[in-house]
Amino acid sequence: YSLKGKDDVFHKKPFYNFEMHRRLTSRGHLHCDYYDDPLVYAHQDAKDDHLYHLSIEEEYIYILEHAYKHYEYAGVGIRYLIDMYVYLAVYKEQMDFEYIVKQIEKLQMQEFYQKSYQLCMNAFDGEMNDEDKAFLDFLLSCGVYGTDKQQMDNRMKGNSKLAYLKERIYPSDEVYQDLYPFFYKYKVLLPFL
Repeated sequence: YSLKGKDDVFHKKPFYNFEMHRRLTSRGHLHCDYYDDPLVYAHQDAKDDHLYHLSIEEEYIYILEHAYKHYEYAGVGIRYLIDMYVYLAVYKEQMDFEYIVKQIEKLQMQEFYQKSYQLCMNAFDGEMNDEDKAFLDFLLSCGVYGTDKQQMDNRMKGNSKLAYLKERIYPSDEVYQDLYPFFYKYKVLLPFL
């Protein structure tokens, strides 16, 4: 078990991993504003006033957004494609894709969504083209949550090595707030982190 910032993470042998999120996105993340108040996209349960549910479209968008977060940070494996495929197999006929595309544009994830959707459909129900194969190869090289090498490559894009080192040595307040809330609250203790 570990308690860090926005997540409570539980591990159970042999291979179970449960993440309980207290926030849908990290502070300072590209999509932080979109999910700042997740109840905006939720509706109250008909039987229990204490429960709220995302619409099937918003749940699908969140599956994609969560994968995108990993993709942008350190890469993402193929698990999300399987989630996407199963989700679409169950809900596709009920989903409002005009709304989904509009929200995907608002989140600036069009290219990731197009590549993911195309690969998902072609890998399971069609024939993959060269672009699909290249994207699949990339996803397979990323493990489940990405790799340290991919994280470094992604963070170096458009930055100098000095800027990257500065970010690693002096993380932003958002990083401290999410990953080390105790030290964020008691900043005088930061040197002991």
